[in-house]
Amino acid sequence: MIGGMYKEIVYDNMKNVVSKFIGKNEKKLNYRLLEFANYYGFSINVTNCFSGNEKGHVEGSVKIIRKYALISILPKIQKNS
Repeated sequence: MIGGMYKEIVYDNMKNVVSKFIGKNEKKLNYRLLEFANYYGFSINVTNCFSGNEKGHVEGSVKIIRKYALISILPKIQKNS
């Protein structure tokens, strides 16, 4: 991280990141995201489709948060509804 901003940010193939898939490996990125990245000076790295090894750490982190944080909050939310 340089000056409070990462050099590169890795995204999954979400609709708000990838506007269109062109062929097998090429993607058209959302123009608003490109403007955002240019303004803040970071590059965009989009993971390849069906390559779980590229995003395994993130997926594992989400699983941990769901297991320990959200599950302990859910009964309290349902009780107050």
